[in-house]
Amino acid sequence: MSHDVIECDRSIWPGAIRVDRAAPASLVSQIVESVERSIDAGILRPGEKIPSVRCLARRLQVSTFTVLEANERLVASGLLYARRGAGYFVSRLHKTGASHGSAAGLEHGCLLRAYSPGRVAPQAGIPVSGSHLPSDWYGDGWIQDAARRALRVHPDRLLSAGNPLGLPELRRLMAQRLGASLVAVDEHQVMVTAGATHAWDLLLRTLCRPGDRVGMEDPGSPTLRALILRHGCIPVPVHRGAEGLDIDALCADCLRATPRLLFIQTVYQNPLGTTLSPLQLHRLLALAERFDLLVVESDMYRAMGEPGQPCLAAMDGLKRVVRVDSTTTTLSPLLRVGFIFASPTLISKLVDSKVATGFAGTRLEERIVCQILGSSEYRRMVARLQARIGTCLTSGTERLHRLGMRPLAQPTGGIFISAVLPSPDGVGAADEARISEAASASGLAVKAGSAFSCRSGDRAWIRLNIAYLDHPALSRFVERLRGAADGRNRHNFATSNLAKDTTDEHLES
Repeated sequence: MSHDVIECDRSIWPGAIRVDRAAPASLVSQIVESVERSIDAGILRPGEKIPSVRCLARRLQVSTFTVLEANERLVASGLLYARRGAGYFVSRLHKTGASHGSAAGLEHGCLLRAYSPGRVAPQAGIPVSGSHLPSDWYGDGWIQDAARRALRVHPDRLLSAGNPLGLPELRRLMAQRLGASLVAVDEHQVMVTAGATHAWDLLLRTLCRPGDRVGMEDPGSPTLRALILRHGCIPVPVHRGAEGLDIDALCADCLRATPRLLFIQTVYQNPLGTTLSPLQLHRLLALAERFDLLVVESDMYRAMGEPGQPCLAAMDGLKRVVRVDSTTTTLSPLLRVGFIFASPTLISKLVDSKVATGFAGTRLEERIVCQILGSSEYRRMVARLQARIGTCLTSGTERLHRLGMRPLAQPTGGIFISAVLPSPDGVGAADEARISEAASASGLAVKAGSAFSCRSGDRAWIRLNIAYLDHPALSRFVERLRGAADGRNRHNFATSNLAKDTTDEHLES
């Protein structure tokens, strides 16, 4: 019926947006699709401000919650970005090949690109933004020795199907380790996975349905965001900065519609490297209890810093908190072994999902990891890593300041620090893709801030691995970048020239 169709006129919108209450699609989906079409058609241009929530709600005769939900979906898909106190703007990132009306509407292969430093194709070069420490930090040969010892078992054990919960010896060992340092658990509360990404996938697969809202930190893991979208869920960004999580904004989100899950990293977060305070964790637990919210604490970097850091799972006792851990970050990326610590009831449900998706049985990596974690050499290696990381953070942070790079936050441990690039002329977030290309041309593999956040800032920033903060190639590139910003205005910032200069320099070195 005609009176059910409301059109937002061109005086507040550069193009028509329509909602039809008689249509089968929800009002939120109709608004999202209208905005998507306007962006794809070029009617809405990058950087353009869209009408305020109240204005659009009034003109379309819908609730402000409907418009807010539509805006959040558009932010999650990368089509809009929010500026606190200013409103919503069209992102500089164009959508390509997305399916309209789907929360999973990302370009094909988004999960693969989440792993690649350039977000388009895997990059070769010095991994200054890499997710792992250099292999020589771990010592020579002892991991291979542990692998050989792990194979010294009866052939029947190697040929058996194994346990879908994971290697029993490894589960008992992890329960003992966690009980000794954080929270008492038994092996029935531990399930082995093929790394943290597999653990996240099982939790989303088991606990969420398409259309569910899932909270995650922003900036945060691009892999997690891609997984949430792949499951048809709506990522709800929760701002995290130098002071921690924006708990007040999270509470406001929960009042509108409580997310099904909330993923956080308490200690040495990726990409900021920061740790949440006990006060923030207490507030977060109170919020979880108030809204019956299940919190997933991803805790992969705890060993990369001083002991005694706060732990949400320990404070909660695994009632409203699920803990995810992984050995991939502290050992080799080839040893993809992770863990889920949860209530026995939830573990039972997760096992069903694990078996259904083919990740059943004990794998060889589990035997190797069990051998490693139980060795005295592993404890000595972790102590050496902690000392070396502390030294690198101190010297590396000083070097960043000398190069004119400002850290977004100051980590006290872990392997990540994120910093704003020097830009006397104001090299902004829009230049991140060109900066990544120039870095690649100079022999560096970097991840720009847009890979981790759906918010668009005024300044470009990159994530850095602390092991490479003193690398001469990084210093030369930043110096060249600063010189290019000094010598050209913003509109003449030519990546082709910068890439040529840095490539020549890389070849000479």
